[in-house]
Amino acid sequence: TDKLNNYLIRKIEKGNPKFARSLEQKLIDGNRLPLIEYAKRCKHKINKKISRYGLFQTANDVYIYLLAHIENKFITSIKLKICSKDFKEYEIDDMISEHIIDALWEDCQNSSLFNDASELYGLLYLLTGNCHIDWDIEV
Repeated sequence: TDKLNNYLIRKIEKGNPKFARSLEQKLIDGNRLPLIEYAKRCKHKINKKISRYGLFQTANDVYIYLLAHIENKFITSIKLKICSKDFKEYEIDDMISEHIIDALWEDCQNSSLFNDASELYGLLYLLTGNCHIDWDIEV
């Protein structure tokens, strides 16, 4: 559907070089170098799964809900901490784990749509790669 496609398609904003970067570059700019290979694997895995199941209305609704939740929680909680410039990288990792992954995994683990929590990380990195969220210290 259009709602799901909005998350799957890269956001574009003319004149903003932040939107021209790859997932890898965004993670480098956000000082997340150790996560690059994991992020790429998780994103690839969830992209394949969405391609396979995204045409089913129930799966489509689940993906839309999760992507919207991840985006909102990242922007309203985690991005604010990043912009404060008063953090250690592990604190951001802990916040993501606690406020996004663990919170959502409680609901997702009983679904046949998900194998493990890495797929939730895949959704996070899909949003990063498609310019819906960023890890930069600067706004």
